[in-house]
Amino acid sequence: MRRATTRDTTLSPDWQTGKSSTECNRYMLEQQLGCDVTFEVGQSKEIIRAHSYILKSRSQTLCHFLSRPAFGLPYPLPSATPEDLICVLRYCYTDMSHLTIDTVIGVLHLSKEFNIGALRDNCIAFITSHLSDDNVCHFLEQAHHHQEEDLGNTCVELALNHGETVIRSYGFLHLCHECVWRIITPDSLRAREVTVYQRLLEWARTRLEQNNTSITDLNLRDSLGQLLYSIRFPLLGMNYFASQIAHRDLLTDAEKVSIFRYLTGADRSAGLFGTVRRVGSPVTLTPDTRTCVRFTHNVGPLGDEILENTDANRRLGLALSCTKLVALRGLLLYRGRRAEYAVTVKLFSHLGDVLHEETVQLTTSEGQETTSIEFGRPVVLEPGLIYVLSVQTASYSRYYGAGGSIQIKNGAEIFTFYECPLPDHSSSLSQGDLPGILYSADTG
Repeated sequence: MRRATTRDTTLSPDWQTGKSSTECNRYMLEQQLGCDVTFEVGQSKEIIRAHSYILKSRSQTLCHFLSRPAFGLPYPLPSATPEDLICVLRYCYTDMSHLTIDTVIGVLHLSKEFNIGALRDNCIAFITSHLSDDNVCHFLEQAHHHQEEDLGNTCVELALNHGETVIRSYGFLHLCHECVWRIITPDSLRAREVTVYQRLLEWARTRLEQNNTSITDLNLRDSLGQLLYSIRFPLLGMNYFASQIAHRDLLTDAEKVSIFRYLTGADRSAGLFGTVRRVGSPVTLTPDTRTCVRFTHNVGPLGDEILENTDANRRLGLALSCTKLVALRGLLLYRGRRAEYAVTVKLFSHLGDVLHEETVQLTTSEGQETTSIEFGRPVVLEPGLIYVLSVQTASYSRYYGAGGSIQIKNGAEIFTFYECPLPDHSSSLSQGDLPGILYSADTG
């Protein structure tokens, strides 16, 4: 469509023949024939003309404007682009919107300004069908700016479901504080807490750079504002928090102490910081079940004369932590004196809460040194936190382990073992029972 006021002198004198009314209207718009409405578009006030009859029939807002005594004055659209207005005019003349990713937001804005409901609906439908991890933040910000609540909710839903990639996108760094809050705070965000922490820092750094403010920890904290408390620092684990965060000035000394007390199990809360794992946080486990053995060799078999006369209620214990997120799938046991017996396993959190409990019936055979118990469901262990295993068995073991290690590097995972803090539990790091654990590693 041309944006000039001069008619094309090469037009056929009978251009209407063979055209529908819609085609004739579009032709008159494109050739600027008989236009009586003027729009001044953008900061450059580019002139685009149209027909008052068509516009009055499609827009209540324009009908009111064009019916005023001052009709004839240009209609100013300083924030629009010529491409946006042309798209709206074509829709008014032909019912065809011809939307693109680049124009749809501007067209949405004009459709609301002109109160053209059907075109607005077309814009919302177009955006919804074209949402992606790369552009959802852009459209969320635009939905917020134009007060499109339904579109904003759709954008937030996609952002939460694809959280890890969405918050790593370029658009995330240019969201306003309120839009970031809508993505970061829900429990359903499918993103790792370390990604949340790193990208929020990058978002705050971007804002400081835009304002030509020096990048310091105190300024980053100020830029984050209440978003700081949406970072679940305790879920980052003891090792990461101690090595990457504790020395920085992002947190006050009191906040650091509160988080350390939670991580060590001394306190059940971490002040203003959340401690509940996001329900959508992605944990992608390796398909194999790995084994971490803490003894170099086994001793035995022991004869009946060495063993106790009773097999009832023997309690074994072990505490452990890992540098990476893993899923505990079970544990190794030494073969008992009896061929069939019951074993009850409990796993406690660093705060003493029971995370898992089950009882299984074991059957072992002669010549077998160890046996394994696989849990009915894997239990996620957060990095850096200390967990406690309690095993109650109805049979004494014919073997025990020796040459135990306090810390074992098993692939990319480093496990640290501790003596069991539970009373009346047999626990030894150098030799004894509970030879190892079964687990799956997080592939992220």
